[in-house]
Amino acid sequence: PSMVSLIRKQRVMARLLRRSFSSSAAPVVNINPTRLLEDLHHLRSIGAAEPYIPEARGGDGVKKGVIRPALTPSDVEARKWLMQRCEESGMRTYIDRLGNTVCVGSGDETNPSRPRLLAGSHSDTQPTGGWLDGALGVVFAIEAARALKEHGLPQVLDVVNFNDEEGRFGSLVGSTSICGGKVEMDSVSSSPEGVAPKLTLGEEIRNRDLQDLPLFRLGDGPLQGPYFGYFEAHIEQGRRLERGNVDVAAVTGIVGLRQCRVVFSGESNHAGSTQMMDRRDAFQGAIEFAYSLNKSMKHKYGAVGGRVLRCHNNMLLNLYRWVPSTIEAYIAY
Repeated sequence: PSMVSLIRKQRVMARLLRRSFSSSAAPVVNINPTRLLEDLHHLRSIGAAEPYIPEARGGDGVKKGVIRPALTPSDVEARKWLMQRCEESGMRTYIDRLGNTVCVGSGDETNPSRPRLLAGSHSDTQPTGGWLDGALGVVFAIEAARALKEHGLPQVLDVVNFNDEEGRFGSLVGSTSICGGKVEMDSVSSSPEGVAPKLTLGEEIRNRDLQDLPLFRLGDGPLQGPYFGYFEAHIEQGRRLERGNVDVAAVTGIVGLRQCRVVFSGESNHAGSTQMMDRRDAFQGAIEFAYSLNKSMKHKYGAVGGRVLRCHNNMLLNLYRWVPSTIEAYIAY
C-alpha cells in the first residue's frame, strides 16, 4: 500500500479515538503519522526475509515479507520491542505463558471503573508473511494510546498482541486461550524446518523461559477491563477496496472455509509405451476438475482454492515417463 493510503487510514483511527468519548466533549486527537510509519518499518526489519532462505515465497531469490513465526527468536524480539514502545508511553506491560502481551493504559484517574477499549492484533507472521498483516493493528493501537497520553486525555485503551495467530502450533492459539479456549501443549510446529524447528508448543515455551507465567484470560488479570469493545485495524488482503478506490472500510463479514478431499483414480503405466488413447491419467482428471471448478465458481463466490498435495506413486525421479494412478486434491471454498 502507498504511504498516502496508510496516512488516510491513520486519520480514520483518529476519528475512532474521538468516538471513545461522549459526543458532548469529543476532543480533537491527532496522531503522529511519521512516528507510526517509523514504527511499522522498524517492526518490518525484525525478521525480514532474506533471498537465501529456500522457503522464501516464490523461490526466486528476492526478499519477500517477514519471517516471525510464533515463539521464534525474531517473534520474541518484536514483542519485547513493542512492549518497550508501550512502556515509553507510561503503559504497564505483561506477557503470559504463550507469549501473548498486554499493555494496560493508565486509565481515567477520576473514574477508575470507566470502561476501556481493547485494541490490537498480532505480530507473529507466516513464513515470509506480509509486513503489515497483524502488525498494522498492533502499531495502530499503540499509536492511539500514545495520542491519548500526549493530549492529556484519559488513556482508556489497552493494547493486546496475540501470539500464534498464524498457525505455527494450531489455529488462533493466542486469542483462543485468552477467550478461555483449550491449548494443546504437545502440538508440533507446522512451519518449514528451515524457518523454525519441529518442536512442540510446550518445548518452545520452555526455550523462551515462559513456562512459569500464567495464561491470560479476558476479564481477569491485566485483561480485567471492563471493556466496551474491541477494535482491530487490518490491512486488506484482497483488492476490493483498491478496485473501488476506497481507502478504509468496515468489515461486515468474515471468510468461512469448507474443505473437502477429492481422490482421482486412474491406472499407473509407462508413459513411453502407453498411447494417449489408452491412458487413464489421474493427473489429467485432476487438472480438468480444477479448471472446471474454478470457472464455474469464480463468478459466484470468488473464493475457491485448490491444491494437489499428493501423488501416491511418488516416482518424482521418473515423473516424465510415468502415468500417475492416484492424485489427491484438497479444495477449500
